[in-house]
Amino acid sequence: MFPAKRIGRYIMVDADRCRGVKVLDIIIIVHTAPANMERRQRIRDTFGNEDLFVPFRVRTAFLLGKTVNRTLERMLLLEHVTYKDTIMGDFIDSYRNLSLKVSWDTAG
Repeated sequence: MFPAKRIGRYIMVDADRCRGVKVLDIIIIVHTAPANMERRQRIRDTFGNEDLFVPFRVRTAFLLGKTVNRTLERMLLLEHVTYKDTIMGDFIDSYRNLSLKVSWDTAG
């Protein structure tokens, strides 16, 4: 597995998301915009539903950046507390910042 190279810091992440899981079979990483709440819910209800993959160990994570919209920010916090599957980076979410969401580095 490739180690993750972190750019900046994450301001919303659930440290317990994978606690107690020694091995994951599948990690579903979804790049998403903060306003796409309905799309994230559809993914949770369909192919992102971790219970559908039993006996495989699966985790789904939604990667997004910050928003300047305070109302949306509060809704994202509620979504994070509810599902614990969002990871927010410390940068303003925009098309130009897609590369900041995740950067994989092949050490070697």
